[in-house]
Amino acid sequence: MHWRLLWLAVLLMVPVHAFGGGEQPPAKIVLGKVERKIVARTQTVTGQVVYPRIGQLSLEQEGLVARHHLLDGRIFQKGEELLALDTQLLDVDRDVLRARVEEKASSVELKQVEVERQRRLLAGKASTQEEFDRAHFAWLEAKAGLLALKNELKRVEVNLKKSVLTAPADGRILSHTAEVGQWLGKGNGVARFAFVNDVTAEAAIPEEMVRFVQEVKEADVSVPAALVQTRAILHSIVPEGDLRSRTFRVRFRLEPAANLMQNQSVRLEIPSSHPQERVLVPRAAVVSSPMGGKLVYRVVDGKAQPVMVDVAGYYGTRVIVESEALKGIEEVIIDGNERLQPGQSVAVAGLP
Repeated sequence: MHWRLLWLAVLLMVPVHAFGGGEQPPAKIVLGKVERKIVARTQTVTGQVVYPRIGQLSLEQEGLVARHHLLDGRIFQKGEELLALDTQLLDVDRDVLRARVEEKASSVELKQVEVERQRRLLAGKASTQEEFDRAHFAWLEAKAGLLALKNELKRVEVNLKKSVLTAPADGRILSHTAEVGQWLGKGNGVARFAFVNDVTAEAAIPEEMVRFVQEVKEADVSVPAALVQTRAILHSIVPEGDLRSRTFRVRFRLEPAANLMQNQSVRLEIPSSHPQERVLVPRAAVVSSPMGGKLVYRVVDGKAQPVMVDVAGYYGTRVIVESEALKGIEEVIIDGNERLQPGQSVAVAGLP
């Protein structure tokens, strides 16, 4: 740190014209606000997009695949058809049973009429109890037969319904194995299906950082390939560590998006300390020092004054920085600071 201070002191002692020769016009700059907020230091960790809920879809029926809409990567809404088996024989069984049910229902009605007729005859002593009982039990037998046929028809209709595989929830096909003309047995795998409404950013972190994640419960997450950058809430900590690396997997919940895919690269800013008041500046305020390290510029008496900082992490669109020299500073340069020289005259163009 001492060499950094020495470098700054030397630069501030050199006249401005020594860097450019002659009188330079003031550099146009834009100032940004310095914030102070209760946040934790963070550590950048790489991970991947993970769908925690992935299932192997299968059918309860066996049969020949008649059609399917399976395509790796395709997203389906809950209830949409994925695959259907050939149901010609089941269709015939259903039609036959419907006809038999109608026939049996007519028979039940006739036998009920006979029961009522025998009741009247018995009351007028024109029939015997035996004849009435025979008609009554024939009616009951017909009713039982009708119920059995209805149940058989219901079974066939259920099998027809089970011959069509639909999406159990909003999800994406990760891979599929079924093709038209293929014979599928009961329970045979058809496709790997990811529930897209439950998507996370996962990373392995050292075990000593787990307590900070449990305390903060948030992290900045970016998925460059999907152009996603967000502040994510803790989803879960997988309670089984890796014995070799002594790391634990943590997951942060992401908003569902069609361009998020399994195993995409993710960058996470994982909490690595307890929260406390820290200084936050816009990301554009931090530039690299020619002598190494990072610095920000503040304006003192119309001139740019560099302040060496240590980057302690990121919070949204801001950088967490540490430097004793930032105490009391409310604004830093966020635009026009790329080619500034220490002590160079500046003119404030605006405040965002």
